[in-house]
Amino acid sequence: MNVAATQLETAPATRERRISAKLRQAIDLLLSGECATKKAAAARANLSPEHLSRSLREPHVQVFIESRVRETIAGAQMKAARVLEELLESGRSEHVKADVARHVLGLGGHVVKNVSPLVNVGVSIGYVIDLSPPASRPGPLIDVTSETAK
Repeated sequence: MNVAATQLETAPATRERRISAKLRQAIDLLLSGECATKKAAAARANLSPEHLSRSLREPHVQVFIESRVRETIAGAQMKAARVLEELLESGRSEHVKADVARHVLGLGGHVVKNVSPLVNVGVSIGYVIDLSPPASRPGPLIDVTSETAK
């Protein structure tokens, strides 16, 4: 047996760090919106604000927060889908129904161009001022000042 194999076998197993019940409660209060600030969540969970703030920066706590956020978003997706379905079926305006339909089709991977009849594409308004040097202009320079202005 080589030296590397014996080191792997004798290496101590890394212990998974626990998150206290009070810290879990404070995180849940912040995620649910019951408490808007860390200070309020710390007070409700019977923690010091400094301890909560330090704990929230620890990597194992951030992993826990990310997993709770994913769970929260997964639950919200079901509600959002239901709201979209209700708006699509019984929205009060045609505009709302069209926007929801475009959004749902976009989520399904269908590209829906938003075409507005009020926009004229390809129509230029006003003057074009050519600021390129005279040598790069293809044609002669035309003076557009009127005779009366001279």
